Amino acid sequence: MTTSNWYGDALPSGSENADVVIGGTYTLSGPSTGQTFSAAGLTIGDSDGVKDIQHVNGGNITISGDITIDTNGGIYFAYGNITADQLIVKGESIPAGPLYYGLFVWSDYYELGSSSLTVNSIEVGPGGDFVHDWLNPATGTLSAGEMNIANGGRAFFQWDASGIQHVNNDGLLSMGEYVEGNSLAVNTFTQTEYGQTLLLVGPSGGTGDMIADSIAATGAVSLDGQLVFILADGYTPSLYESFTLMTGSPSPAFSAR
Repeated sequence: MTTSNWYGDALPSGSENADVVIGGTYTLSGPSTGQTFSAAGLTIGDSDGVKDIQHVNGGNITISGDITIDTNGGIYFAYGNITADQLIVKGESIPAGPLYYGLFVWSDYYELGSSSLTVNSIEVGPGGDFVHDWLNPATGTLSAGEMNIANGGRAFFQWDASGIQHVNNDGLLSMGEYVEGNSLAVNTFTQTEYGQTLLLVGPSGGTGDMIADSIAATGAVSLDGQLVFILADGYTPSLYESFTLMTGSPSPAFSAR
């Protein structure tokens, strides 16, 4: 196993046959654009201090196996490409309140340019946080066969998102932290009795209907657990207002209790 302390703007020399463990804080930024780092596996973070990658320079991280983000580890991903078999995000305990453990942030806050995350699956374990904060969906692509949110794991989708085929929620799925009306587009959506989905509801800007975050599935939706609706600040619904919660095919294609 290769242990690397990554600092500065230059990508370290990787080996396609080695597992790499991040032993420091690394900022991939500045002039070193277009480089590629390859490894068999990549682990970021443990219980001893904060270890993360600021992946913002347009280079490529290509992992033939898994990327594991453990306690106190993180990737801030705003400009570049990441390819792996699985993205595994976890922590040592279930967090409360702000984001603490096993953090993967996929953000285009600065709108630096086109990025992509391509994995077979996203595994959000207990204490893990996955944050999709894409301000301009046209600049980023997400491709994952499935996302599994374990009991104690959390996934935050702040804006419209697509590219995940199947979502299985056994933890917390939160949408619309900033604005209501976001849609998570998937093929199928399953939520267990332990799962919880938070949706923001607000005014449509017109009359007659509210606007709310929603799950848009092309296939079946199986819904158990909790749905929590949060009203936008200062908004009080009027009588007979309505909104779309979930769509599926055929419609209705979900069970609930």
